[in-house]
Amino acid sequence: MSMTNHHVARRLLFFTLCSACILASALSGGKIPVTTRSEDAREEFLRGRELFENLKRQEAAPHFKKALALDPSFALAAAYYAQSEGTARGFFDNLAKAGELSQAASEGERALILGWQAGAAGRIADQRTQWGRAVELFPEDERALTLLGIHYFGQQEYRRAADYFMQAVTVNPSFPQAYNQLGYAQRFLGDMAAAEHAFRRYTELIPDDPNPHDSYAELLLKLGRFDEAVATYRRALAVDPGFINSYAGIAAARMYQDRHADARSEIAAMLAHAHDNGDRRFAYFVSALTFVEEGKVEEAIAEMHKELAIAEAMGDAASMGADLGTMAAIRFEAGQVDEAERLYAEALKVVERSALKDDVKALTRVGSRYNVAMVAAARGEFGTARKEAADLQREAEVLSNANLVRLAHEAKGRIALLQKDHATALAELRQASEQNPYNLYRLGLASRALGREEDARRWFRAAADFNGLPLLNYAFIRPAAHKAVMVN
Repeated sequence: MSMTNHHVARRLLFFTLCSACILASALSGGKIPVTTRSEDAREEFLRGRELFENLKRQEAAPHFKKALALDPSFALAAAYYAQSEGTARGFFDNLAKAGELSQAASEGERALILGWQAGAAGRIADQRTQWGRAVELFPEDERALTLLGIHYFGQQEYRRAADYFMQAVTVNPSFPQAYNQLGYAQRFLGDMAAAEHAFRRYTELIPDDPNPHDSYAELLLKLGRFDEAVATYRRALAVDPGFINSYAGIAAARMYQDRHADARSEIAAMLAHAHDNGDRRFAYFVSALTFVEEGKVEEAIAEMHKELAIAEAMGDAASMGADLGTMAAIRFEAGQVDEAERLYAEALKVVERSALKDDVKALTRVGSRYNVAMVAAARGEFGTARKEAADLQREAEVLSNANLVRLAHEAKGRIALLQKDHATALAELRQASEQNPYNLYRLGLASRALGREEDARRWFRAAADFNGLPLLNYAFIRPAAHKAVMVN
């Protein structure tokens, strides 16, 4: 991607707003400034940002909150607080505030904030434009480069993502977050040696931080080296016993060893060390997945009700909708189609009646077409199912949202599987997300039905050995995928 400097080298910017002096960081080598009225607020923000970039969300949040208290006009602090506060409601409220405040911030800060807002609303092309603009204006800013890489990573364009992460570490060889992201991109590209190298460099830069150990442990988890992964997660927890992600990683490893009771012991430790409601909700979600894997539907639903109760107590409509949607998916997978339909409808209703922004509600309506299509297909109402899937694809393309387009292809592939049109199913599912292990399993089913046994075994093996962090769609099919691999 060609980028222009736009006279950003070594400047000191001063801004004036309402006759108040606004302090900005020096642009050494073309860095995006940090615009605030208060030097104390800026110092709080910088401390929070360092913590946030190393996945210490809970520790970072109070610094961003204090920065905002010291300077209520601090746009970038509001944006980071949105992402660290720990609830969906807080995320949307603070991100909206950041957008309002960004009008008085620098052009680079405004591009970052508008990119975050675009992503939250599902306007993926707009996010790419905004963060691309930030990189164009500040080509030597490692954070802008990393954000653009994260954008491409989220769109499953892993090669482009890795390229931007490499640019970030070239600009600043001591920027830990870029090495972390680079390791994940290389892992998804299948270059495990390069991924391990990046994670080891990440560990060297901040050896006394838990996240480098956690990231390396996740690579070991992916490789199926479960006991090594657990030992490495334990190293992260030795550094910080409150690093919640590592408990989830250990729970995942134990699940994949079919040690579900041991997994739930780790979840109890997660709850004991939870910093906030976000941590507690995550723990109940992981607990629900352990029961899903065992086929214990009511136990799984009971755990989801605990998660939902927290969202209800906070009045967090976005989280409530997500929880109801998860319960619907569990019911649907268990063949309880009517109850699933009721829960899907309730999830949408909660969002529609909320104070969430209209673009968030619109995005939820688009995504809900997938659920309507699946319920219709389960009842044999294939005309309705195909129409909903087609409308989902059309609306996703209008939004330029590649992930929703993949979801539409997934819906079409699932419908074709139910109709035993395995050639169409295969074609559609090849255009769906391969980061959804259930799609890998479905590709195996379609391939086996077409007599392509070698392909089927490859897809089933990929599904069985997905070995990611706790994921609902993996919990649904992991045991079945392992059985499918063994079929002669």
